[in-house]
Order: sequence, then C-alpha cells, then structure tokens
Amino acid sequence: MADPLSGIAIIICIAFGILTFVLLFIFANRQIKRFSLKSKSGPHIPIAQDAPKSVQNEINRRLDVIKTIAYQPILLKKSDEIYFTEESDNIQKPSHIYRMKALDSISKIR
Repeated sequence: MADPLSGIAIIICIAFGILTFVLLFIFANRQIKRFSLKSKSGPHIPIAQDAPKSVQNEINRRLDVIKTIAYQPILLKKSDEIYFTEESDNIQKPSHIYRMKALDSISKIR
C-alpha cells in the first residue's frame, strides 16, 4: 500500500523547485540590470564603432556635453509685472503668480 503522505511530499518538492527557480530568475534579472546600468555606454552597440578614434572621441565629447545642458524658462513675462505694481491692489491676483516669481528669482541667483 502506498503511503498517503507521498503525494503531499511530491507536491511540496515541486513547489520548492518552482520557488527556487523563480528566486533565481529574479536574482539573475536584477544582476543583469545592475551591470547594464553600471556600464558607461549601456547595453547597446557603441556609437561610431567603425569610425576612426578621433571621430569616436569627438562624438563621445559631444554626447557628454549634452548632459550638462540646462534651460530654465522665464515664467513671468513683462506683461505680468502689473500684478506687482502699487496700483494692482484692486486687481485680483492669480494664486500661482507668487510661486512663478519665486522660481524666476531662484534662476537669477544661479
């Protein structure tokens, strides 16, 4: 006669096998993502792979400059200055006007 626990033992072994496989898959996936983020140029083919070294250096230099480009738009126009004059006491001011003025003044400090 067969032991009634043998069916349960087989199911538990299968469950542990599946669990181990899932954990190994998650670990491998995280390691692959970590290494791909750590590499400088990323997991893709390098740019200008067959070009001369001087052209590759120029392309890499220009790509590095792109990271430093920053543009801070001016939020308040000259037409919005009427909200900050003395005669603007009777004008209803939008609630966001002071936040825009604060952000413009921060960009002037830098």
